[in-house]
Amino acid sequence: MPQPQSLNASTDYYAALLWLMGELQQVRAGAALRSFHERFNGLIPAEHYELNKSGHIKWEYYVYWARQALVNMGLMGSGGHGIWIITAVGKAWLETYPDGGGDALKQRLRQQRAAQSATANAPLPSQTYTTTLDGQTFTFTTHDVLTEIRAALANGVPQEARRFKNWHIVVDGHPLAVKWVIALCTGLPLRRFQSQQARQILEALGLSPQTRTVPKSTPAPQTATVPEVELTRSEFLDTVLASLTDKLPVGIRIQEKNIPNNVRQLSCPAPRSHYELRLGKRYTELGLHFEGKPEINLQLLDQMRLRLDRLREHYEETLHAESWGKHRTRVYLEYPLSPYTPATARKLAEDWLRFVNATLPLLKEALASLGVTQKTGKRPKVDAKEIETLTEILERELRVIRAYLNGDHTLAPSDEKLCDWVQFCYNFELFEEGSGIFKLIRPTEVNAWLYERARKLARICELRLGDDRADT
Repeated sequence: MPQPQSLNASTDYYAALLWLMGELQQVRAGAALRSFHERFNGLIPAEHYELNKSGHIKWEYYVYWARQALVNMGLMGSGGHGIWIITAVGKAWLETYPDGGGDALKQRLRQQRAAQSATANAPLPSQTYTTTLDGQTFTFTTHDVLTEIRAALANGVPQEARRFKNWHIVVDGHPLAVKWVIALCTGLPLRRFQSQQARQILEALGLSPQTRTVPKSTPAPQTATVPEVELTRSEFLDTVLASLTDKLPVGIRIQEKNIPNNVRQLSCPAPRSHYELRLGKRYTELGLHFEGKPEINLQLLDQMRLRLDRLREHYEETLHAESWGKHRTRVYLEYPLSPYTPATARKLAEDWLRFVNATLPLLKEALASLGVTQKTGKRPKVDAKEIETLTEILERELRVIRAYLNGDHTLAPSDEKLCDWVQFCYNFELFEEGSGIFKLIRPTEVNAWLYERARKLARICELRLGDDRADT
């Protein structure tokens, strides 16, 4: 099938991405970027590798905007969180235009935008709605809300406006998070009101909130369900910690001394700092707290802020990085309060582990750039029998890894397990094995952040492997 031949303009990326999706059919966002670069790196102009005003690489930014344009035209859709798919309409388009139909796509986009502009400029019925948010009374009108939105979009769509899982409104062809719209019009932080309240306001104003369309799955056979037992707060937090057993990165440990009843903590490499799970009155916090010397806390906060864009790749939720109290600082996420059940405890443990795995490499970079010594903690005493047991476990794991690399088809590890093996090989300087295992991982079968971590570790393995060969 002929492929597009030009990527000189940002709009040329529409046909290229649609053509690529015709081959991939379904793919995670991160894998889509990698595949796009593999196919079209020879066409991407040198200036598209530069950073735009928001600090993003231009060609990657163009791919994301091409995807959104194709979604708006009905040619692409979502197969779930972070998964891109081509729709039946997109497949039919490629049958007519095998190379993606660049000029036809641009014409269709112009027609769509003209129609949207005509709709947007048509006068809406005058609507007024008064409600209370966070203890304050606000009166909204359709005209005022649209005026605020268009003023905010004058210089482009802010990154925060595009962060939504499902609910959004479309203004002048731009999908916008419902909570971002209400925060813009009220000046309230996002955490001070719920998505449901934002939808209710916009619905009353005639702005029609809508949700992303996800393909319906075949309903599972209905069976009798038993409601989960409600746990006490202490039992709930202990269940979270129990779910983390044997899953924490090397060097991260559960802390147990002098901790409030509504808090659980994990160690981290920064001096007098820790990871924290806090059950508050209004929300649950997952955070990285810097509580050492004031000047170090502020320096670490600045360093983490420089890396927030990389961290935001893993999250649709709003990340906060701020001073806390007089001398402390923190980077954190907020989640709505949930019932204290075993299932929600396990889910919270997964979210916490994901946060630790996403922030830990960035924290180590920050410490290194500041020349701050990383905290390692006291070395535990290990007797000879424990050493023998640990050695046996490691050797057994290594035998399994090498057997799999040598083609033992009786082994069928999951792709997540392969990612864990990459980290295992990196930690124990088995660089050749780590590089080899990574090549067997299917990126569409694992979480994007887990695949990205494995990719980076495998890259380090390849570099170290090259250094070792050069020395011999």
